[in-house]
Amino acid sequence: MKGKRHIQGLFIFGVILAALALPAEARIKLVALPERGPTVIRLDNPQATLIEEERVLTLQKGLNKVDFSWKGVTIDEDSIRLTVLTHLDKVTLLSVSYPPDEEALVWEIHSGEAFEVTVRISYLLFQIDRLTTYKGVVDKEETRIRLKSFLVLRNFSGEDFEKAGVFLDYGQSFDQGISHEETQQLLVLNKPDVPVEKVWTFDARKLPWDPEKIDTNVGIPVSYRIKNIEDTGSDDL
Repeated sequence: MKGKRHIQGLFIFGVILAALALPAEARIKLVALPERGPTVIRLDNPQATLIEEERVLTLQKGLNKVDFSWKGVTIDEDSIRLTVLTHLDKVTLLSVSYPPDEEALVWEIHSGEAFEVTVRISYLLFQIDRLTTYKGVVDKEETRIRLKSFLVLRNFSGEDFEKAGVFLDYGQSFDQGISHEETQQLLVLNKPDVPVEKVWTFDARKLPWDPEKIDTNVGIPVSYRIKNIEDTGSDDL
């Protein structure tokens, strides 16, 4: 199942099971990883991507231990946070510990009753990023342009995301799944009929040309100018 083969942890056991006669160094994993619920991928920062995911944990009354491991996933372990979203008056996060020589941590949670509780787990994930490309096609008269923008989403983090809400730094968002070692190109802007102005720019300092000494003409750079205003229908470029 996608998303489960990389981030291994969220296993829960209560104080009664913890008291069983097991070697002191063993960390038992008795409950399968709860399905990842609503997940958000935030691409605001070019250095690291913020992941926020919700999971439903089944807690026993008393002390519970939640095991979270990330073997093969490029997580900033100091950024991992667990936030309780439901039953706030009956659930307390007591501590977090890091087993030696493991890519894992253990949260201790005290619950006043036995019930299901929704939590949000957030962390910074490296090697999942994006870049934006643009493509413009000008009409024959060179007065209008069809402008498209594509988001190239790349995931080499070690983690699979079957479905997530992807948020860009300028407020746009969309639902998209992406697997480890996958690159996707998504159309995020399509303006078919935007007015443009053709502009010639000649700078004699950069392109010196003396017709008395040079027989050939000099090429004059040409560009297209787009006004990003409401009247042209391009105010959201």
